[in-house]
Amino acid sequence: MAWETVPRGATISNSNHPLWEGKAFRRHRHQEMEIAVILEGDGYFECGYHLLPVSPGTVCWIAPETEHSFRRTSSLLTLATMHSGPIPSYLSAMFDPELSRQGFQVHRLSPKALNDFDALYGNCRAVLPDPWTVAVHGQLWLSWLNVLLAFLRMNENFSAETVSSVAQVAELIRSQPGRDLSVTEMANLTGFSETHFRTLFKQLYHRSPKEFQTQCRLELALQQLCQSHKSVSDVADYLGFETISSFSTWFRKLVHMSPSEWRDGQRRTAHSREY
Repeated sequence: MAWETVPRGATISNSNHPLWEGKAFRRHRHQEMEIAVILEGDGYFECGYHLLPVSPGTVCWIAPETEHSFRRTSSLLTLATMHSGPIPSYLSAMFDPELSRQGFQVHRLSPKALNDFDALYGNCRAVLPDPWTVAVHGQLWLSWLNVLLAFLRMNENFSAETVSSVAQVAELIRSQPGRDLSVTEMANLTGFSETHFRTLFKQLYHRSPKEFQTQCRLELALQQLCQSHKSVSDVADYLGFETISSFSTWFRKLVHMSPSEWRDGQRRTAHSREY
């Protein structure tokens, strides 16, 4: 079966779309994660030998390479879809580990949560340009994906305001790697107690705020060392380290080699692939 080429980001599709064949959206699969939320209408979600009823509020989590389709039973079926693109590890932690094995999962939003999601999703689509490119707008999409995933993960037990507060702190950590926020400062930004904030954050991201901060900084360090011509000193400064020595000690503890050694290894690997 051929891959369906889809735009990364947030899209709205319904059964008037040309890809629908009568009452069904033809069976297809993607090379990236898809999350589909039913906004309007009734029908079925088909995946493998499973045929599951869907209605407003149904959330379908579909793993990469998983063949699936939708079938309408009402006059119109409207879906809010998100195609992720490559997902950093700090976001992939929000997906259930069983998703890769099962290929799909289906959850439900309450009517109020669906209304809140619809408003949040509309804001996302209003902010993202159309069309948009990964190179120019990729970080903007990751920011929105963080918020949308956070909402879907926590909607059954937490309000949209709570989810938004925690997700905004996570985005601040990711976007300002040189700012060494304490957990107390993070909690103050949300208005929650430190203990409650720690609990909420771990429920959402499956790691503590400090572990999340370390993961984000490490991913940015590896990216800067591999994809830029910045010196190790410049990378250390960008990440908020006062000296190269402190950066190298931190890096070696996590990667088991110095930043220069890791960069040289990546360059040798890239050079050998060229030949």
